[in-house]
Amino acid sequence: MKINIKNKGFTLIELLVVIAIIGILAALIIVALSGAQRRARDTQRKNNAKAISLAMEQYAVDNSGSYPASAQANFPVPTYDCPTAITTLITASYMSSNAICKDPTTGKTASYAAYSTGSATLGSSYILAWLLENTQEIAKTGTSGNGVYGPTSGSLTVNGLTLTGLDATTNVKYFVVYGPQ
Repeated sequence: MKINIKNKGFTLIELLVVIAIIGILAALIIVALSGAQRRARDTQRKNNAKAISLAMEQYAVDNSGSYPASAQANFPVPTYDCPTAITTLITASYMSSNAICKDPTTGKTASYAAYSTGSATLGSSYILAWLLENTQEIAKTGTSGNGVYGPTSGSLTVNGLTLTGLDATTNVKYFVVYGPQ
């Protein structure tokens, strides 16, 4: 009498195939998540810019249409403290802290500029720009409106205000907000 013994389990080849498939899927997920993280940090930068812009507008409403002045007309890459205009907003309680100035990647102050025209203490306009990580953002054409811009020569003019000292490397993008709105 012959006894049939059935092998229960997987062969070595089957196990290796499954491990290879899991490895490929894990690699794809990691690549997809890194792009999502860059986009999420850029979204945080954009939201910070919009929050500061709203604080600037509220300040202007309360101060006869004048914005807090800033000595910065060039784009600092990077600066490690809030521009004078933003410090003024914090001191005057339009913003709660300078945490909004922090870059989500490094924890240091984001690369941006605040510029206002007018007297030494009050300005008639401002421009804020944040350097974005996601170079796949579609840049606006033209020179007006809040949004993503890609400088071509180291400077950028939006709504008549010019930022200089910008990175003109191919595919570099900046998120720009300006006022008055």
